[in-house]
Amino acid sequence: MKDKCNKLWAMVVIAKAGGRCQLCGSAAMWSDVLDAHHLYPKGSRPHLRFDTDNGICLCRMNCHRKAHDHPKMFLELLKQFAPAKYEWYMANEDNCKGESHDYDAIWNELNDKLTMLRME
Repeated sequence: MKDKCNKLWAMVVIAKAGGRCQLCGSAAMWSDVLDAHHLYPKGSRPHLRFDTDNGICLCRMNCHRKAHDHPKMFLELLKQFAPAKYEWYMANEDNCKGESHDYDAIWNELNDKLTMLRME
C-alpha cells in the first residue's frame, strides 16, 4: 500500500502543477519527463512524505537534477519561480516531528484530491 500511496502522491503533485515543471515551465507527458520531487526528503521529514504541499513538479532532465545536485541553487530557483512553494518550505523548516502512517487514510485523501483536480 505504501508504494501505491507514493505513486498516487506523485500523480497529485503533477496534476496540481497542471503537467508543467514548476520551475522552468516545460510541459511534458506525465511520468515520461516529469517527476514529483519532495521539498523535504522523505527520510528527514517522514510525516511530510505524503503531504502534497511538500511536493513540486519538476522536469526530469533539468530541474529535478538541479534539485539533487545543487540544493542551494535549487532553493534560489524555488524562491524566484515558485514563491508559494518556497514560502511553504521556509515555514516548515522546523517541522521535524515524526509520526506513523495510516496508508489507507492517506490513499483515500490523495485519491480524493486527484479526483477533484481532474474535475477542474
